Amino acid sequence: MTLQQIKSFARLFYNLLKKDVYVYFRNNYIGDLIDNIIWTSSFIFIANYILPQLGLSASYGAFFAISMIVSVAFWDTWNTTTQFISDLDGNRVIEYYLTLPLPATLYFIKQICSFAVRAGALSLGIIPVAKIILWNQLSFSQVMFFNTIIIFIASVFFCATMSLMMASMVKNISHLGHVGIRVLFPMFSWGGTQYSWFTILGLSPWFAYISLINPLLYATEGMHAAMLGQSGYLPFWICVMMVLIFTFVFGWVSISRMKKRLDCV
Repeated sequence: MTLQQIKSFARLFYNLLKKDVYVYFRNNYIGDLIDNIIWTSSFIFIANYILPQLGLSASYGAFFAISMIVSVAFWDTWNTTTQFISDLDGNRVIEYYLTLPLPATLYFIKQICSFAVRAGALSLGIIPVAKIILWNQLSFSQVMFFNTIIIFIASVFFCATMSLMMASMVKNISHLGHVGIRVLFPMFSWGGTQYSWFTILGLSPWFAYISLINPLLYATEGMHAAMLGQSGYLPFWICVMMVLIFTFVFGWVSISRMKKRLDCV
């Protein structure tokens, strides 16, 4: 591969990614952000003002709000996967892009980057909403900003590879609901979004260790450790390492599966 080819690939990669991001922010971002604000603010309000009346800790609202930062990116995988599968079932515009002078692997990496940008933008939009709802109960005094940025970027890229992985698993749009019920809901329910890993460890050690196979757990534990302090959560850098490992594995497997599905190999 010559230097000229590398420059050509990089230029085309950048232009395709810029187009995806521009089209999304122009046409869909505000609507998607409003949708996410509605459902997350409802859950945060309940977690902070109602559930403590039933015996939960007064700090549970802050814990849950931070879980929502990761959860928004996680649930956006449903939307991106739906759009991807809809194209495969319909106009198959992707086949045109795969004829461009860009290796198929780089095209799918571009898709992952595009998914990550939109998921990250939606997640960031939840932070000021959570602060308004919780106000003084959500303090940033313990936030380790460098760590937060690291786990945030790692988490949104993991969610992006998860989108491509699901798209590679689903035969057509009618089967997508099975993936949501069988994959996304269990991962979310047992992914540390509503409790810490050490809470489950105290109740059922065997179940706590089984839950370590859930990649979402490391994203949420890492985000909690970065924003609320390390005490009571899995070690931050182990969480980062595990999220990156799952991201690499999911990315490699999903790209391989998509290339085979679209006869790119």
